[in-house]
Amino acid sequence: MERKRELTKILLAESFKELLIKGSFDKITIKMITDQAGVIRPTFYNYFQDKYEVMEWLLETEVFQHIREMTEDGMEREAIYLLFRKMEKDRIYYQKVRKHLKRPVRMGLRKFLKRRSVS
Repeated sequence: MERKRELTKILLAESFKELLIKGSFDKITIKMITDQAGVIRPTFYNYFQDKYEVMEWLLETEVFQHIREMTEDGMEREAIYLLFRKMEKDRIYYQKVRKHLKRPVRMGLRKFLKRRSVS
């Protein structure tokens, strides 16, 4: 059952990502995300509060989590390479994400990068 929940969350996030690549963040609705994922609208709210939270979850799981693990293992150079590769691979998505990041997420990234440069 837990695996199904995880897969549903991933499906919703990937649906959001595909919609953002094709269109405008401001025009994406929760209904569009759930229709693309093939689930009912209330399902979305079992996993996320809004589309900003989807975007933040994707950043955490696709980027920050991996970079954090790698830097903790002393692999800073590889972590930066991974970050660049990820940004290059999903360039359109991340260009659009950058415009809509909430301040706390941007501040969290700055703190993360600053902490790594001091160590």
